[in-house]
Amino acid sequence: MNRRELSTLAILTGIVLLLTAAMYNIRHQSGDQEYIGSLWLENLDINSVTRIDVTGPGNMPQVTLERRPEGWGVVQRQHYPANVGTIRSLLLDLSEAKLLERKTRNPAQHAQLGLGGIERLEAKGQQITLHSAEGAQSVRIGATPDGRSATYARNSDDDQGWLVDRTFTIPSEPRRWLDPELLDIGMEQIRRMEVVHPDGERIEGQRAEEVADVKFTVLNLPEGAMLKNEYALNRMASAITSLSLEDVMPASQAEVHLEDAARARYEFYQGYSLEVRLFPVDVERYARFTVHLGEDMSDEDRTRASMLARHLEDWAFRIPSFAHDSMALRWVDILEE
Repeated sequence: MNRRELSTLAILTGIVLLLTAAMYNIRHQSGDQEYIGSLWLENLDINSVTRIDVTGPGNMPQVTLERRPEGWGVVQRQHYPANVGTIRSLLLDLSEAKLLERKTRNPAQHAQLGLGGIERLEAKGQQITLHSAEGAQSVRIGATPDGRSATYARNSDDDQGWLVDRTFTIPSEPRRWLDPELLDIGMEQIRRMEVVHPDGERIEGQRAEEVADVKFTVLNLPEGAMLKNEYALNRMASAITSLSLEDVMPASQAEVHLEDAARARYEFYQGYSLEVRLFPVDVERYARFTVHLGEDMSDEDRTRASMLARHLEDWAFRIPSFAHDSMALRWVDILEE
């Protein structure tokens, strides 16, 4: 074969290769067009989900959420009520996520997208397993590319990776899934309050009989002492008007801390009172609440107070430090030097 024939053969071979590549790309792109814009998890029925497992690197369980007849709860917190809004947001994001781009099918390249095997300690991302009566479905949630509101994802039993049009908020700590609302009591409902410290120091305050008067007056002001501010005790009252929790602890575990706890007590115009025992656990601040029902209460007020008592009775609650400090006022905090 002479040089001209070799050259012609090389050109023909190149043309064949180019045509083959072009046909592959056309088929691949046309195949992608069938998927792009379609739902990632098209068969997901979020209303049938009864359990959600969140797993992190090393196949370590992070949180389990379970739906019972009384509602969603966090298993790692003895089924304390979960934040339904956070759960619904996750399920909606999963069910509404759409495919943007096809990514690698090569397992060796999954780690670059945060989609590698979750059993590896160096793995990135999380695995979400959704349980229902029909079975379980697991998905891998990977990295978020810079500058895009999108996430790399894949079905755990499928090597095909995708870029989907959602970013997912999936807390890894059980406490981040708890319903944060603890107390929502109007300032106008509080009639009297006091705090007693383990060393015996006591501060007592009360509002005027006129409900419209929002200022609390100190009942046991030391002789000759002056308040820094005439509304100083309102800080103590406001601590429970809109109180959120940061974590929970079973009441049985809190008992060991209660002997030396400070005690705050709030009495309400509706006829019941709320006792709060305040104690530290390491650097965190906890509160144990007890509702005491009065004798002369309306049926409506008794029902509401009883519901509050049932919600609080089995738990101690980690509360924000500023709320703890407000409930545990001392004279040095409110008196002029």
